[in-house]
Amino acid sequence: MSRKKIIQLFHNHLDNKGYQDVRSNAVGKMRPPQFELESENMTLKPDVSAEIRGKKLVYEFIEAKPSQKQKVIEKCRNYLKVSKTAGVKPRLIVPVDRYDAVLQWINANRLEHIGLIRMNVKPNVSA
Repeated sequence: MSRKKIIQLFHNHLDNKGYQDVRSNAVGKMRPPQFELESENMTLKPDVSAEIRGKKLVYEFIEAKPSQKQKVIEKCRNYLKVSKTAGVKPRLIVPVDRYDAVLQWINANRLEHIGLIRMNVKPNVSA
């Protein structure tokens, strides 16, 4: 399943669950906010943002291949910096088959405030 399709499905899921102000990088949708990290000279661009019960959440889909471990850890650290200043709760959307590995990476690096969401990203096969 393509990244665009995953983001579209997740956007629809949040809409159906009653989240407000859902924004995503899906075609035809309002884009989520970007976050500048001047100290790191970079911009974080979440795939989806939403609010529920006054909480602002940002979501980013990651493939989480073993070769991306350090990149994922650094991204988590940067999202935690943003969460302190912008008041958002960061969440990573992770393929089901990579969830356990990412959870270990998060825990081993004491990044407990990063939420993980498992998503089946394999295409549906009709029999």
